[in-house]
Amino acid sequence: MTDGPSASLSRNRRWKRVARSYEIGDDVAVTRANIQDAVEGDCRRSMSAIVPALRRIFDDNGQPDLFAAVDQSRIERLRQNAGLDPLAKRLLDRCRYLADLGQFGPAALPSALAGVVTEHAGDHLMHIMQHAEVELKDPHQLKTIREGVQRDRQHIDVSDICNALLEGSPKPVVRRVSDAKGLDDGPGLGP
Repeated sequence: MTDGPSASLSRNRRWKRVARSYEIGDDVAVTRANIQDAVEGDCRRSMSAIVPALRRIFDDNGQPDLFAAVDQSRIERLRQNAGLDPLAKRLLDRCRYLADLGQFGPAALPSALAGVVTEHAGDHLMHIMQHAEVELKDPHQLKTIREGVQRDRQHIDVSDICNALLEGSPKPVVRRVSDAKGLDDGPGLGP
């Protein structure tokens, strides 16, 4: 993965693998598996510690108006934790917004989580496309990448990732496509 515009992409190896999939014209299934893998890795790293705490907050309270202030303060305390990265803070902001609307209970957290995970994937895909627009000189390849990113942004399925985070599953839910043509995962990136 050291050749091509994806090499200069300022993202982790999983997202560079996604960019490389677009550059070499990988099969849609391979590209989407790489996207799922990148999204899952980011979410596990960023949100696995706060999802259980948020789950307790939302599950403890089925009474939207009576205890809203208590739940808001619990969400705010989590958000003020200095060790949280931007993706975790985005989830907490969305949860705080739902609490402002009086939405609690078992459906609120999965809704917030799905929205944040989908936005995160979309943001990274747009960054890949913008990077390609700057780095690529071949208009046909750029058009192919644009079309692929737009297609995949509309078909991001984060339900398995969200369910695994909510259940606290330590195992990855997405399996890499091991026979991906042309992808060099490099040393130590096995399945």
